[in-house]
Amino acid sequence: MFRVIAICDDKRLPSVLHALDGLVYDELKVQPINNVEEKRDGRKKKIVQSTPGGGRVEIFLNALQKHKDVGDFDTEFLKSVMKEAKIPVNHSSISHIVNGMKKAKIIKHKSRGQYSLLPTK
Repeated sequence: MFRVIAICDDKRLPSVLHALDGLVYDELKVQPINNVEEKRDGRKKKIVQSTPGGGRVEIFLNALQKHKDVGDFDTEFLKSVMKEAKIPVNHSSISHIVNGMKKAKIIKHKSRGQYSLLPTK
């Protein structure tokens, strides 16, 4: 018996799942991968960097670690960090990230469009 772990493109996922159907004993587990950077090595593609299963909040937090002395910040700072992390910037994605960080008790809402970073333990 062997366990196969593979990464495939979004467009080819249905054909890969169809090809493996009936050949595997356990159910197939599909997990999205975010923040993927590819590099071609001759004819083969190699993954340089990826974040498995990371949602937007986790990707944002990883990008926020590069900015050490943040303290208080506004939505414009959020937009710039989102662009660095290659997250699509729109109103709903900003509110999703802000709500996720509030639930995780990472930031605190100060006033309209103003937030402060809570100290980590």
